[in-house]
Amino acid sequence: MTTLTVANLKGGVGKTTTATMLALGLAEDGRTLLVDADPIQSALKWAETAGDAWPWDRLTVVSWTDHRTLRRQIAAVRGDYKHLVVDVPPRQDRTSRGGLAAATLEAALMATGHLIVTTSTSGIALAEIGDTFTVAAGVDEQREVLASVLLVRVWLSTKSATLAREVLADAFGYPVMDTVIPVREEIAQAFGTVPSLTGKFSAYADALAEIRAAHDHQEA
Repeated sequence: MTTLTVANLKGGVGKTTTATMLALGLAEDGRTLLVDADPIQSALKWAETAGDAWPWDRLTVVSWTDHRTLRRQIAAVRGDYKHLVVDVPPRQDRTSRGGLAAATLEAALMATGHLIVTTSTSGIALAEIGDTFTVAAGVDEQREVLASVLLVRVWLSTKSATLAREVLADAFGYPVMDTVIPVREEIAQAFGTVPSLTGKFSAYADALAEIRAAHDHQEA
């Protein structure tokens, strides 16, 4: 079973798109649950907008936004699914370390044990990633957490991914995935659609393969 939490306490870094794409990919392998833990319900709205095109028989989307019950809700249905993806909300302001969003992230990680932190390569995004890893470190004291960074919205013709990798891995010691998600109009306009992870979306298939390999290695 592949269980993932996709998160970043900073908003606007491709988190819901990534969670949805990974869930769609996992659903090709077996019944998958996508938990939308964000009160804005972007992942759920995505599925509802897709309507009959959404693979409801293979990919269930639920809105569970209460961090106090999230872990129990997941545990209650875990045996019904082969794979699980949790999309965690961002914090609502920059004056705190996350509040309810941090509590939701903690509950999700207690349930999944595997964190994918999406981030763009902008300086502000990289500077704010630390709070997410702080929460993960706290959970890791209670249960092992496998965490890695997925760079998204990357301009492939520039050095931005290389520079971001140097900052995250070398300066801060955060593990960064080999796969990057490039800037593509098709990805930006994907909301409400059900793309296969091929062609313009193939980077998500690469990311999923890398994630599952790391997940399987941890489970071994």
